[in-house]
Amino acid sequence: MVEASSTMLGNSHSLDFPAILRGKRLLLATESFGPVNGVSRTTINLVEYLRANDVSVAVVAPYISTAAENTVTSTTTDGNQQIELRLKGYPLPYNPELSVVYPVRLSQLYTRTFKAPPDLIYLASPASLGFQILLQLRQQQESSVIPVLLNFQTDLSGYCEILFPRPLDAWAVWVFRSVQGYLFRHSSVKTVFYPSLFVRKYLEKAKIQPEKMVNLRRGVDGITFNPIKRSEEYRKKLAPNGELIISSVARLAPEKGFEFLAKVAKELDERGFPFKLLIVGGNRSQQVEQEVRDLFQELEAQGKVVFAGFQKGEALARAYASADLFLHCSITETFGLVVLESMASGVPVIARDEGG
Repeated sequence: MVEASSTMLGNSHSLDFPAILRGKRLLLATESFGPVNGVSRTTINLVEYLRANDVSVAVVAPYISTAAENTVTSTTTDGNQQIELRLKGYPLPYNPELSVVYPVRLSQLYTRTFKAPPDLIYLASPASLGFQILLQLRQQQESSVIPVLLNFQTDLSGYCEILFPRPLDAWAVWVFRSVQGYLFRHSSVKTVFYPSLFVRKYLEKAKIQPEKMVNLRRGVDGITFNPIKRSEEYRKKLAPNGELIISSVARLAPEKGFEFLAKVAKELDERGFPFKLLIVGGNRSQQVEQEVRDLFQELEAQGKVVFAGFQKGEALARAYASADLFLHCSITETFGLVVLESMASGVPVIARDEGG
């Protein structure tokens, strides 16, 4: 059942919702659930899609703070329940949008969501929460294990490579990949979705069974992100003298390649090239955000670099479509959703040859 349904979910050529999933209870555990990053936005879209097709989805995710645990249950007009369970965790210093979830028992998750074990478990980019769930499933008897669908979306080993100095970085990547392989190879994991060839090669190194791996393609909202959102008024405000408008959309963090982008901007300025660099994004850690902004301090003071902050909806669509060129400099992307959003907006992309 799970193999059939997961294959259909991963098949972009099938527009019909898998009937086998209707009426099922799905426990969806994610490390991030809110409009903060590409992984989160992808997961939110999936939850809305499943609920619209009569799948009972209980979302389990950490708070973005150490606030008390809470379960929110609401009932829609069609009588379906929407369950969301927030767990306590420790926010990461460099990225408070993500938390390391405190120890939690799987049986408690079942009780606090569906009052009983679900039919399926879906793990979105498993880390502290997903790893706990997988480890506890490994400890259960084979007959009682619930089938798991797993979506690999975040290059966590890439973070290890950044955080650890040489030569410890290679060792840290190997250790982390070994842990992921140990957990993902378990019989409870029926399918491992991956977004790009880069990720598949990584999973192969982790010795994940080939029959488990399914390419889950990405898509964006082509109505929101559309060339018609281009605003000449906005362009005139940004570049009154007709400068080339270059945009970059990302969370303000070191792994997004801002050090490299700063070098590019300085090189363009030294060559006398007329440009305006529009940077869209923020970080809940003011210290980390300031460290990124300091890289562009001189050019920002001259008005050649503009920080627009975190944006969404129509404001974000306008920022994309109003640019002449989009630069993607991240070094830890498994896919890079912003690349698709820029392309859908009719803006050409120059991307770093990294990850997805």
